[in-house]
Amino acid sequence: MTAVYQPVIIRELIWGDGKALISTLALAIAKEDPHILAYLESVVKRWPKSVLQKHGVCEFPRGADYALFAQGVDWKQDRDDALLLCNDLIAQWRARESNEMDVSAGWGRLRVR
Repeated sequence: MTAVYQPVIIRELIWGDGKALISTLALAIAKEDPHILAYLESVVKRWPKSVLQKHGVCEFPRGADYALFAQGVDWKQDRDDALLLCNDLIAQWRARESNEMDVSAGWGRLRVR
């Protein structure tokens, strides 16, 4: 456990008038801890990148700062529809994840199949 955790949590609790969701605290720590941030960056550079490229959704030009460039998308015209679709797919994923998680199990996530 690094020393940054405690002040980050205290700061978030102060900003939240003494309350904060665990997910809010986890995100705050991830933003401040360079080791967690580096790990998450390595995840983003590997899995989404390869899958999105394989399906022709995005490209990652060499030297780019891992910006996604969608091929053949008119963002001014299609942006709202694309965002609605993404949000719907995220909601579906969250619903599946919450149905598969045994919340009475305590620490960790147990899959129920």
